[in-house]
Amino acid sequence: MRTASFLFLATLLLSIASLGYRPSSVAAADADATGEASKVHTRNYRLNDFPVWSADGKVFDPTILMVYIKATVDPNTWDSTSRMAPYVDSNSLVIATTLANHDSIATALESLRTQVTVAKK
Repeated sequence: MRTASFLFLATLLLSIASLGYRPSSVAAADADATGEASKVHTRNYRLNDFPVWSADGKVFDPTILMVYIKATVDPNTWDSTSRMAPYVDSNSLVIATTLANHDSIATALESLRTQVTVAKK
Protein backbone atom coordinates (compact mmCIF):
# COMPACT_ATOMS: atom_id res chain seq x y z
CA MET A 1 0.00 0.00 0.00
CA ARG A 2 2.80 2.44 0.84
CA THR A 3 4.53 1.78 -2.48
CA ALA A 4 1.31 2.45 -4.39
CA SER A 5 0.72 5.64 -2.39
CA PHE A 6 4.28 6.79 -3.01
CA LEU A 7 4.00 6.10 -6.74
CA PHE A 8 0.66 7.92 -6.84
CA LEU A 9 2.16 10.94 -5.05
CA ALA A 10 5.20 10.94 -7.33
CA THR A 11 2.95 10.82 -10.39
CA LEU A 12 0.89 13.73 -9.09
CA LEU A 13 3.96 15.82 -8.34
CA LEU A 14 5.40 15.21 -11.79
CA SER A 15 2.07 16.09 -13.38
CA ILE A 16 1.76 19.28 -11.34
CA ALA A 17 5.33 20.22 -12.24
CA SER A 18 4.64 19.94 -15.95
CA LEU A 19 1.30 21.86 -15.90
CA GLY A 20 1.37 21.91 -19.67
CA TYR A 21 -1.82 19.90 -19.78
CA ARG A 22 -4.86 21.67 -21.26
CA PRO A 23 -7.01 19.37 -23.38
CA SER A 24 -9.41 21.04 -25.81
CA SER A 25 -12.96 19.85 -26.09
CA VAL A 26 -15.53 19.98 -28.85
CA ALA A 27 -18.22 20.00 -26.15
CA ALA A 28 -16.64 23.07 -24.58
CA ALA A 29 -16.58 24.83 -27.96
CA ASP A 30 -20.25 23.98 -28.47
CA ALA A 31 -21.02 25.27 -24.97
CA ASP A 32 -19.34 28.59 -25.79
CA ALA A 33 -21.49 28.94 -28.90
CA THR A 34 -24.73 28.38 -26.97
CA GLY A 35 -23.84 30.44 -23.88
CA GLU A 36 -23.56 27.33 -21.70
CA ALA A 37 -19.83 27.80 -21.07
CA SER A 38 -20.25 29.70 -17.82
CA LYS A 39 -22.98 27.52 -16.30
CA VAL A 40 -21.93 25.39 -13.35
CA HIS A 41 -22.77 21.68 -13.31
CA THR A 42 -22.22 19.22 -10.47
CA ARG A 43 -20.67 15.78 -10.96
CA ASN A 44 -19.54 13.00 -8.68
CA TYR A 45 -16.12 11.46 -9.41
CA ARG A 46 -15.54 8.01 -7.88
CA LEU A 47 -12.05 7.46 -6.47
CA ASN A 48 -12.15 3.70 -5.84
CA ASP A 49 -8.96 3.07 -7.80
CA PHE A 50 -6.89 5.88 -6.23
CA PRO A 51 -4.90 5.52 -2.98
CA VAL A 52 -6.93 8.12 -1.08
CA TRP A 53 -7.37 6.20 2.18
CA SER A 54 -4.95 6.11 5.09
CA ALA A 55 -2.76 3.01 5.42
CA ASP A 56 -5.11 1.60 8.07
CA GLY A 57 -8.13 2.22 5.81
CA LYS A 58 -9.91 4.42 8.35
CA VAL A 59 -9.41 7.94 6.97
CA PHE A 60 -10.56 9.09 3.52
CA ASP A 61 -8.17 11.87 2.46
CA PRO A 62 -8.11 12.90 -1.21
CA THR A 63 -6.33 16.20 -0.39
CA ILE A 64 -3.39 15.57 -2.73
CA LEU A 65 -5.73 14.71 -5.58
CA MET A 66 -7.80 17.85 -4.91
CA VAL A 67 -4.64 20.01 -4.98
CA TYR A 68 -3.66 18.39 -8.28
CA ILE A 69 -7.06 19.11 -9.84
CA LYS A 70 -7.03 22.72 -8.63
CA ALA A 71 -3.50 23.23 -9.99
CA THR A 72 -4.13 21.69 -13.41
CA VAL A 73 -7.74 22.52 -14.26
CA ASP A 74 -8.50 26.23 -14.64
CA PRO A 75 -6.74 27.29 -11.39
CA ASN A 76 -8.30 30.77 -11.31
CA THR A 77 -11.87 29.47 -10.93
CA TRP A 78 -11.50 27.46 -7.71
CA ASP A 79 -13.08 29.07 -4.67
CA SER A 80 -15.05 31.41 -6.94
CA THR A 81 -17.17 29.61 -9.54
CA SER A 82 -15.73 26.10 -9.14
CA ARG A 83 -15.99 24.06 -5.95
CA MET A 84 -15.09 20.56 -4.81
CA ALA A 85 -15.60 18.51 -1.68
CA PRO A 86 -14.76 14.97 -0.63
CA TYR A 87 -17.69 12.64 -0.02
CA VAL A 88 -16.59 9.68 2.08
CA ASP A 89 -19.86 7.72 1.81
CA SER A 90 -19.28 7.10 -1.89
CA ASN A 91 -15.47 7.35 -1.88
CA SER A 92 -15.68 10.27 -4.29
CA LEU A 93 -15.21 13.95 -4.99
CA VAL A 94 -18.26 16.08 -5.68
CA ILE A 95 -17.26 18.86 -8.06
CA ALA A 96 -19.28 21.83 -9.28
CA THR A 97 -17.73 23.61 -12.27
CA THR A 98 -18.23 24.31 -15.97
CA LEU A 99 -18.63 21.60 -18.60
CA ALA A 100 -15.21 22.45 -20.06
CA ASN A 101 -13.61 22.00 -16.65
CA HIS A 102 -15.46 18.72 -16.13
CA ASP A 103 -14.01 17.50 -19.43
CA SER A 104 -10.52 18.46 -18.24
CA ILE A 105 -11.05 16.82 -14.84
CA ALA A 106 -12.25 13.59 -16.46
CA THR A 107 -9.23 13.55 -18.77
CA ALA A 108 -6.82 14.29 -15.90
CA LEU A 109 -8.29 11.54 -13.71
CA GLU A 110 -8.21 9.03 -16.55
CA SER A 111 -4.56 9.87 -17.22
CA LEU A 112 -3.73 9.39 -13.54
CA ARG A 113 -5.67 6.11 -13.44
CA THR A 114 -3.59 4.83 -16.33
CA GLN A 115 -0.35 5.88 -14.62
CA VAL A 116 -1.38 4.37 -11.27
CA THR A 117 -2.37 1.11 -12.98
CA VAL A 118 0.98 0.92 -14.79
CA ALA A 119 2.86 1.74 -11.57
CA LYS A 120 1.07 -1.07 -9.69
CA LYS A 121 2.20 -3.70 -12.23
